Amino acid sequence: MSSAPIGLLVVVLAACQHPPRVDTVEPDSGVVTMGSPQAIRTPGERDSLRRILDVQRQRWSERGPRDYRFRLEVACFCPQPPRHPVIVDVRRGSVAAVYDTTGRTVPRDPWVDFSLDGLFAIVERGARSDDVIEVSYDKRLGYPRRIRGDVNVRLPDDWFLITAAGLSRLP
Repeated sequence: MSSAPIGLLVVVLAACQHPPRVDTVEPDSGVVTMGSPQAIRTPGERDSLRRILDVQRQRWSERGPRDYRFRLEVACFCPQPPRHPVIVDVRRGSVAAVYDTTGRTVPRDPWVDFSLDGLFAIVERGARSDDVIEVSYDKRLGYPRRIRGDVNVRLPDDWFLITAAGLSRLP
């Protein structure tokens, strides 16, 4: 048997693996990381994730701006890859506008229609049912800076990685 087909098989299988664990949070902003790169195995682990989520969500509620802008990037094994990164404007808790990095308006779609409160909802859902949910929170304001998830570790193509950065208050 030729080694070329085996080499191609290795490349194809590697492309279907979960994304590498990358810690790319801005160095000047402290983060609190919770979760595990491995499967969540016990109800106690899920309860612990939810308790941390509640503390961070409360911190965001008390300290976060009502109107803000941030950069959102999503990576996933998706049938239609998201257009990223994008800049998201949020007013009174709802997404008001989405732009590409050149300032052009981007059509709204499920991959870009997130406020920071929406990111908390993703973490909450993941803590309830995903096999893997790993979150880095902003230390000062409490919002999710990075979310890495895998709904089912036995399936190679259902991972996601979401990053939120560059938060600024809107006038």
